[in-house]
Amino acid sequence: MLAPGDNIESYTLLARVGAGGQASVWQARDARTGQLVALKLVSLAGDASSDERAAREASVLASVVHPSLVRCLRAFDHAPRRLLVLVLEWVEGTTLGRASADPRWSPLHLQIGRAHV
Repeated sequence: MLAPGDNIESYTLLARVGAGGQASVWQARDARTGQLVALKLVSLAGDASSDERAAREASVLASVVHPSLVRCLRAFDHAPRRLLVLVLEWVEGTTLGRASADPRWSPLHLQIGRAHV
């Protein structure tokens, strides 16, 4: 179980900002640079094929660069906790879940907005 203050290599976990079936996302600070980052921590299942798939997905994410995407700064295995770690840029703002719940993004609101353009 991870908690604020835990370290993964040079990254100190500050707060968990999200979680899903196989991964959690934490705000963290890189002790080497002082930079805030987001760590996506993917639990490795121990099943060779699913672990390999996760590693391939991490590799692809690390290679994609686009101004509309959060940049992956680094990806590595953390064997002591059986984690695949993706180090991502920290982006200030709201979560996608909160943003999508905003009524201004409802299909009806978007249709009305287009009608007045």
